[in-house]
Amino acid sequence: MLQSLSIRNFVLIDELTIQFTPHFSVITGETGAGKSILLGAIALLMGQRADSSTIRPGAERCVIEARFTHLDAAVGAMLEEEDIDSDEEECIVRREITAKGKSRAFVNDTPASLQLLKRLSEYLIDIHSQHKNLLLGDAGFQLSVLDLYSGELPLLSEYQAAFRSFRSEQRAYEEACQEAEELRREQDYLQFQYDQLEEAEVESGELESLEEEERQLSHAQEIREELSSAASALEDDEHGALPALYHALRSVESIRRYHTPAAEWCERLESARIELQDLASSMSDEAEEVTFSPKRLAKVEARLDLIRGLLHKHSLTSCDELIALRDDLSSRLEQINSSDEHLTALSEALK
Repeated sequence: MLQSLSIRNFVLIDELTIQFTPHFSVITGETGAGKSILLGAIALLMGQRADSSTIRPGAERCVIEARFTHLDAAVGAMLEEEDIDSDEEECIVRREITAKGKSRAFVNDTPASLQLLKRLSEYLIDIHSQHKNLLLGDAGFQLSVLDLYSGELPLLSEYQAAFRSFRSEQRAYEEACQEAEELRREQDYLQFQYDQLEEAEVESGELESLEEEERQLSHAQEIREELSSAASALEDDEHGALPALYHALRSVESIRRYHTPAAEWCERLESARIELQDLASSMSDEAEEVTFSPKRLAKVEARLDLIRGLLHKHSLTSCDELIALRDDLSSRLEQINSSDEHLTALSEALK
């Protein structure tokens, strides 16, 4: 029941506190005395929207607070659900409205939403105003009265929880049916894309490797000639770098006995000679191995055309992305194939 009502700076009221008894209370007065203002204040506690026009002129803030006792068990359950400290003995609801139109609500000094106030008001306040008797013909009102009269509100809460669970399962089933239907419509297209990628057997890094091989095959003759030329420039008996380096080494060795720095120079010349000899041999061997194969070049170009075509088709840039797309298509196709089992499981849960 409503134990007390405190109002500050609301419409014409400066400050007012009313204490109610457990018995019948009557507030009387002539028209304009402010009886409806009290109901308006209580309506704000029930979650009604408010604006700055409800604030008493000249005030910065309007505060309405009510204390309720002899609470229904549903109130405690509702507060616990909202993680609000609850007291089995009383519940304090407060509403604050600023001159700028901002509104805040509190339940037991904890911030609360207007939706919560509306839900709580169903168990805390029941206002019968003019024309309220019209609700007697409303099926929803009749049902709420019957629920309250039965005294089985915990059972009602249990039923409502079960019903919410049922509706959740129902939505999940309907969404799964819709998703499965959409997937089936595109299954053929997905399968075609997947088969094309699976048949291509693209490997990670393959594009870069093929492009490098294509460049070598396309310039095989030039590569072989230039490598041979470079090796000859090092090894040529008349003008090669190695014979010249060998001649320099012999000259420095001849003064090694009587010129101290010559020992170090000999070592450096020998090291350079060995390095150049190894380099000349490597280039010569490489030149021998480089061969021009029109057949292999055609095969590489065909493979590149295939991979580049797939990349262009799917707006991708690398073989790794093609592989990821193939795996994703495989997963989606598997999902389609297993959708019947999923729908069956959801249907059983719904039942």
